[in-house]
Amino acid sequence: MFVGGWTLEGAEAVCDAGYEGEVLQRMSALVDKSLVQQRNIRHETRFSMLETVREYAQERLEVSGDLERMRRRHAGYFPELAEEEERASRGPLQRAWLDRLETEHDNLRAALEWSFTPQGDIELGMQLTGALSHFWYVRDHHSESRMWLQRALERSGDVGAERAKLLVGAGRLAWFQGEFDRVNTLVEESLALYQDLGGRRGGCLRAPRPGMHRRFPGGPPAGDNPRRGEPCVFPPAGRHVADRQGLHRPRGWALFEGEIDRGTDYFQKALDMARDLEDAEGVALSLLYLGRAAHMRGDDAHALELCRESLIRSRKLDNKTQIAFCLTLAGEIQAPADPTRAARLFGAAEMLLRSLDAALDPSGSLGYDKNLADTRARLGEEAFAKARQEGSTMSLEHTIDEAMSNSS
Repeated sequence: MFVGGWTLEGAEAVCDAGYEGEVLQRMSALVDKSLVQQRNIRHETRFSMLETVREYAQERLEVSGDLERMRRRHAGYFPELAEEEERASRGPLQRAWLDRLETEHDNLRAALEWSFTPQGDIELGMQLTGALSHFWYVRDHHSESRMWLQRALERSGDVGAERAKLLVGAGRLAWFQGEFDRVNTLVEESLALYQDLGGRRGGCLRAPRPGMHRRFPGGPPAGDNPRRGEPCVFPPAGRHVADRQGLHRPRGWALFEGEIDRGTDYFQKALDMARDLEDAEGVALSLLYLGRAAHMRGDDAHALELCRESLIRSRKLDNKTQIAFCLTLAGEIQAPADPTRAARLFGAAEMLLRSLDAALDPSGSLGYDKNLADTRARLGEEAFAKARQEGSTMSLEHTIDEAMSNSS
């Protein structure tokens, strides 16, 4: 049943092979007979079969009438794994759990595929899709996330916490991809469902409020402050501050409404909380926003320092989306002194996000078009186009080195 390999724990949960000691004995026997291969991946022992052996084993299960039962057991093993990643996603084990899901991605796809078949389990598929939406977002699997979220929503009915959670994930993704009309539809429905459920939260995000797409990142239109206590999507770095300190009004939005000191205070608290929780994603994102705040204040030396620290952390997380935002900010900061480098960084960020099917500045609140125009004016059209094109062809490591370097 497993695709791409399995762990001893997975075999024990899915296969009718007895307790852990018996499973290990049977795996060892299969390894000795070269029917199963054993290897270590990220300090974990995993097993796999040659595809021909796997196909033969599936044929035998089908003949015995056990195939669908084993598929159900296989699919039923993974929601708990994905939900454990959700719980660990804001702590010191975040990277390890993300890596674990990356290793299991083929198994997760197989479990989802079966769940949405006529013989499958729709509720299990919805649960797994909702739990995986954070993993897909952080690891930049945006196209795949969209496909599974759409499939789950089409089969989910009109009510329930699982549907509300799916709508949050789909709304966040739609905003990220610049589909604003779709965002409104999704977030309004999710908000209504959460209100019907008495404010219960799904996953790690509160239900978004209508109009969130008009500001960056996920904020309301200028002058439209959320009412205290109204459910909303917090910027990811601010989730813990909001949860732990009751800051129901998303003060981080103030930064993008020109209230730099208020926004800085919010993201500094978010950074402190993320560090206390060893939340690597929250630390990287808070540093990025603090860097943007410093740039808005005109403190570009400090802004570049914060941006580069965020870039290093985002690289360790392998979060290419956040890397692209760091590259953009680094380009903005360095544009007056080195417009050629800025143009290369802009080109690299654009190409990176294009490969992820994501928009760089979907709401326009970062003023990205103006930054491009200013850099083009400094260089001239021909030199700007050349540098931008060079950036679009640079490797990721080369681009990061470019952003980290102090030399022209």
